[in-house]
Amino acid sequence: MRVRVMADRARVERRLVIPGAALALALMLSGGSCSDGRHAPTTPTVPDVQAAALGTPALRVVVLTDLKGYLEPCGCTSHPLGGLDRLAARMATIRADGVPTLFVAAGNLFYDEDRHGVDAAMAATQEEWRAQTVADGLSAIGLAAATPGAGDLREGAATLSALANRARFPLVASGASVTVAGVDAAAPPVVRDHVVVSVGNLHVGIVGLPEWTTQSGVQVPSD
Repeated sequence: MRVRVMADRARVERRLVIPGAALALALMLSGGSCSDGRHAPTTPTVPDVQAAALGTPALRVVVLTDLKGYLEPCGCTSHPLGGLDRLAARMATIRADGVPTLFVAAGNLFYDEDRHGVDAAMAATQEEWRAQTVADGLSAIGLAAATPGAGDLREGAATLSALANRARFPLVASGASVTVAGVDAAAPPVVRDHVVVSVGNLHVGIVGLPEWTTQSGVQVPSD
């Protein structure tokens, strides 16, 4: 009895295994087909986007900030940008395409707020020469106007006045005034509220907002 049952069970299992294997194969094939359908791309291909033709700009503005009287790289090892010679070359390249270009400056231009050097008298003389060279160099490059920083007042109102007279660009500081004892009141102001400059066929107004503190010979807006 047991042998017969075992034999019968074996036959039953063989009969079940074969159709079961065929069913599993069919499911696998249909599953692969469904999977391929699910993963088929449904998003259309994005066409190449062309840059918009903006045309020639009417005006380009180049801003120099916090030169601090440096004529050459300061010795930093991270992103050294070069000195006045490299600035002059860069400005020539920028202007080469003929786009009207306005070149302005803001922040400490002639001096840093701290004096450098061990010998105070020698350091003052060297920095005065550097400041004069900055005024001459930026004039030659074509600086249109500058708003001096607090460091530019470090040597006093008379020194800033001398630099303003030497430079061929105006210093603008809206609402502020710099007066020098003994200078004719009818003389051109050291700083102006604003200036209007011609750039190509355009007339551009420039206003400077100073970040100074009131000191001897210097007055700033109360607000």
